[in-house]
Amino acid sequence: MTYNVKGQTARRRVLCVAVAVLMILGAFFAVSAAAGNGDAYAAGKNVKVYVPAFKVTINGTEVDNAHRQYPFITYKDITYFPMTFYDCQYLGAASEWTPEKGLVIDVAEGTTYESQMYYDFYVQKQKNAKSYTASIVTGDVTINGIRIDNPKEPYPLLIFRDVTYFPMTWRFCVDEFSWCYSFSAKDGLNISAIEKNYLSDGSGRFYETTGGRIMYIAEKDWSYDGTNADKAKLVWSVPKNTIYTDNYPPLTLYSHAGKYYARYRTGGGVMGSDHTVRLTPSGGAEYSGLGNYFYDYDDVVFSYSTFVPPFPGNLYAQRPGDPDYASYEEETEATRIGDPDYIYGWAYNVSADGSEGGSPGVSGIYYDGKDSVYVLAFRYNNPDAEARAKDNCGVYRVSVSGGDVTRITGEDEAVYWFEVKDGVMLYKTVGTNEKNETFFDPAVKTYSGPESFADVK
Repeated sequence: MTYNVKGQTARRRVLCVAVAVLMILGAFFAVSAAAGNGDAYAAGKNVKVYVPAFKVTINGTEVDNAHRQYPFITYKDITYFPMTFYDCQYLGAASEWTPEKGLVIDVAEGTTYESQMYYDFYVQKQKNAKSYTASIVTGDVTINGIRIDNPKEPYPLLIFRDVTYFPMTWRFCVDEFSWCYSFSAKDGLNISAIEKNYLSDGSGRFYETTGGRIMYIAEKDWSYDGTNADKAKLVWSVPKNTIYTDNYPPLTLYSHAGKYYARYRTGGGVMGSDHTVRLTPSGGAEYSGLGNYFYDYDDVVFSYSTFVPPFPGNLYAQRPGDPDYASYEEETEATRIGDPDYIYGWAYNVSADGSEGGSPGVSGIYYDGKDSVYVLAFRYNNPDAEARAKDNCGVYRVSVSGGDVTRITGEDEAVYWFEVKDGVMLYKTVGTNEKNETFFDPAVKTYSGPESFADVK
């Protein structure tokens, strides 16, 4: 594989994050995220809560709080957020409850736009009263790996209508979940998910600042207001001749299997090209192969093409020491793996009405360190037209050394997202409603077949 590392010198930059907070009438707000069920917790003492009359807007969508089954409420002059499934998905959070761990809430890593396409307003016919009784949660609560002693919190988590409610304080809203919120008498409460263009490696964070520059700062020095920006160092910057368009963001940051990456686009929507950079605290290295998503496992780098329209046979494997190929075409021919009849890396499906299409970059490539990778795939070149019309995208195991391709998920499951975490494969599927319309099913399913993922990263 061919790439170059460009050294950069540290420069002082100010990190600007738009978090507008206005204190009104002595009430200050805060947020959180996750879906909770009150039946799962031991409820503490009862408290009186109120349904506020001000307007509430989430990611630009106005909520009818007066007729909402799970309305925003206030307690001790603090607004509380209902941690329903769709509220959390809409703002990029995830939660899980088990009898052993209690409620665990995290920023949803790898949240895709599909999971945020649909928002359930939980509307009911009857109008909410002005006040109700809620209960204080007494069970175990963990937020981003930090254990919360809820009964001792000044603004504890509450249970109302069997749903967990979070206090909208700066600590949870901004520091833990990177949400932005503001309040005014005219517009009411406005909540949005700050575009999370940073990555944490545990010791520090890569983040984007102005002009397509990526900085790295130690975790102890990180702050949203840029207080210690002078301690950050520049590790990569987009080339000066880059032409940005209105349709493509300057930079996208993502992580996979303990590696950190940036993608940027040059040129326009049709004639432009996408580029991928591997990020380290000491600098950045750009991969060869324009238009690909890359997944670096040190001894081998896997990638798939995101060119439009998608084409089959777009999965590649490169190893250190591979020759410098004379052309991109020669390189892709030499490094292509898998069955050339399949499109890889795309959530590609055929709809009930016969239309077809998909999106790249929804899920990654997972490697077992031996001879198998797991990736989304769809058999594009299928000589049986009837079978192709009924086919769908699934998770496949692909042999690195040969062309063997084996479907792992069920034939009737149209998968649009998956990940392998701690030896377990999780995935989400596409469904149809009573009108035969396609929709994304946000429920996470756990693979329970014979395939083992113990060595998969």
